[in-house]
Amino acid sequence: LDLSQHGSITGRILDDFGLQPIVTRLGPVGRSVETYWQAARWLAHGFSQVLIRRRQARRRWFLDADGVVLVHGDTLSTLLGLYLARAANLRTGLVEAGLTSHHLLDPFPEEWIRRHAGRKADYLFTPSRSAATWLNESRPNGLVVNTGYNTGRDALQLILNHSLRPRHSAIAPAEKYGIVTLHRLETLSSKSRLRKAIRHIVALSEVLGELCFYLHPPTENALRRDGLYENLAQSPHIKLRSLAPYPEFVRALTETRFILTDGGSIQEEAAYMNKPCLILRNRTERSDGLNENAILSTWNIEQDAAHLEKKAGAVLAKPDLGNFDASRTILDALREFRN
Repeated sequence: LDLSQHGSITGRILDDFGLQPIVTRLGPVGRSVETYWQAARWLAHGFSQVLIRRRQARRRWFLDADGVVLVHGDTLSTLLGLYLARAANLRTGLVEAGLTSHHLLDPFPEEWIRRHAGRKADYLFTPSRSAATWLNESRPNGLVVNTGYNTGRDALQLILNHSLRPRHSAIAPAEKYGIVTLHRLETLSSKSRLRKAIRHIVALSEVLGELCFYLHPPTENALRRDGLYENLAQSPHIKLRSLAPYPEFVRALTETRFILTDGGSIQEEAAYMNKPCLILRNRTERSDGLNENAILSTWNIEQDAAHLEKKAGAVLAKPDLGNFDASRTILDALREFRN
């Protein structure tokens, strides 16, 4: 079920991974949610389907199929997918369950969504033993299954082992560079947080050299809204890039010196690839690479630049990504649940 939050790129992602599933869609093909107004309309439309079309949900969205509906992470689409599945009277599984910052309102609403979905889902797939322990101590209603690591690592493995190749050449420059991404709701929805992050990024670029800033459409809209886009566009050290296809972006990650991000998934990818990473947040729910290749930003230019330069100059071990064990664990569990 394509919830159509990122409808303009869903088809491209399926193509990148060689998938041809039967797709049902909540919204029109080719449209994505890029502004707050669009997000409000999209969410209102989605939950109206939960309330108004409850009797039709199983047939309309799930083609009268039986089984377990998987939702993932801590986003608004996690919440909407969960309730659409419940309206269809289908069992649900939450992938990447049990991660926590231990602060209900930071990040908000991501922390609340993950906890809420964890209380409602029938099966909870955790990426680590510590996440499973925290969930079990919380006495969840669902069955906890530890997958050992996050399935994003398996997706990364598919790209890096060349079973899938970028459809286009990497768009990052040949010279040394760093990569920047910002996309979390907690960052984009707060003018003060976004301004703080952009000031820090610009200052670091003056010390560290060229940065390639990959812009999600909502990020670009937020930057323009707050009058920050032109500052970045005029910086001699920052190159603004459109959101790249995943294989292409992974190629750029393999060649970058370091990563600046507020995203948990990219924090994970940086850890798997042994890339220096600065997390542009005050807290993170993930332990991947923390205080090893990655640190939470101190918001001090000299300290953060020193961390990135030191790690970028080190000889790092070749990443060992594994053998798709997390995905296999989930598939095996789904077969068992079905039986």
